Amino acid sequence: MWFKRFIAGVSSGIFSGVILGLILAAFEEISGKRVYTLLLNIDFIPWLSRWSGNMWIEWVLHMTVAVSIGCIHVLLTEIYKWPDVLSASALTVIALFMYIPLSTLALGPAPSLIDGMAWGLWFLGHLCFCVSLIWSSRSSVKNA
Repeated sequence: MWFKRFIAGVSSGIFSGVILGLILAAFEEISGKRVYTLLLNIDFIPWLSRWSGNMWIEWVLHMTVAVSIGCIHVLLTEIYKWPDVLSASALTVIALFMYIPLSTLALGPAPSLIDGMAWGLWFLGHLCFCVSLIWSSRSSVKNA
């Protein structure tokens, strides 16, 4: 049973992580605000900075975080019986506020901490992440 829950968390994290990445990439392309760049930025992490600019390494790191969130979400909803909307929302709010350290610690170009448009795009992307996490986990757990 735990393996099926683990797979449900992994698949939910993959789906939601891809949705977030695609949406933020589209927002960056359309608006010029570097929200996708911010999502993948690792230039300020000393032991990862040598791979900064390597899109595949940055994407794998993003997906690792998304899969971890998916697994924690399934753990909270299936084991601890949190309502799925509460669990997904709480985890997404934590991810949403990562804007602050990511924008202030970035060594390369990043949106300003006070850039309202970038905050708005970041928020919309993470709102889509939250909704896709709820939807995909409901589907994955039901099929598990």
